Amino acid sequence: MLLDVIRKLASILKVILLVLVVLLVAPRIAAAALQMSCALPTLTTERVDHTEVISRLTEQIRTLEEYHCAEYRGTTFVDETVPVEFLGAPVNVIHLYRAVPGIITAGIDLGSFSEENVRLDQNILSVDLPGPEITGCQILYDEVVGGISTPRGLPLGSASDLAEVEDAMLERARMELTSQAVECGLLDRAREELHHQVRLLTYALGYRGQVQVSFAEWRRDADSDRESAQVPGHPGAGR
Repeated sequence: MLLDVIRKLASILKVILLVLVVLLVAPRIAAAALQMSCALPTLTTERVDHTEVISRLTEQIRTLEEYHCAEYRGTTFVDETVPVEFLGAPVNVIHLYRAVPGIITAGIDLGSFSEENVRLDQNILSVDLPGPEITGCQILYDEVVGGISTPRGLPLGSASDLAEVEDAMLERARMELTSQAVECGLLDRAREELHHQVRLLTYALGYRGQVQVSFAEWRRDADSDRESAQVPGHPGAGR
């Protein structure tokens, strides 16, 4: 009889302890759940007006006007020989040489960009841009180094002749620096920068779909598809 009473008391104590545990732990569990729900990102159901996106994107791209996309810094070596004459007869040559550094820039003219250059088809936003071009070559005159080799005892010739030769050398250096920049991928980097900027603009306008940027000079012929750079998702992707 006594044993049965003890067992009943033990069962009652277990129930009381269980209730106390629940009362103590439940508020903490609820608080933790609330914190987790606050930390989770809120999914927006706001619909993006694609017509408005196209209109505002066109406006913002057009405001870029002559957009500077990328630049290349390099150095080229040019040399030239000038004949030395004495009494009308060639007697020797003067050798000029220069190491010419310069900065070549690539850009794009977006002043004529319009909504006709933007299309939205099956959640793919297509933007047609003119291709970037070389916009300038700045010779860094203060950093040009070189010299002149002249034979002893012979006249140097007129200063104007040498100046014309040096001008021709610098002009050749501009052409070589431009070719060097293109071979090193300056226009490719300009295209990448343009695509990145367009993606940033569309992202800022609330568009989260796929963006395709096409450049006019990438067309192989009138009937072929344009080559494109595509970057889905985050605006920083594809760089």
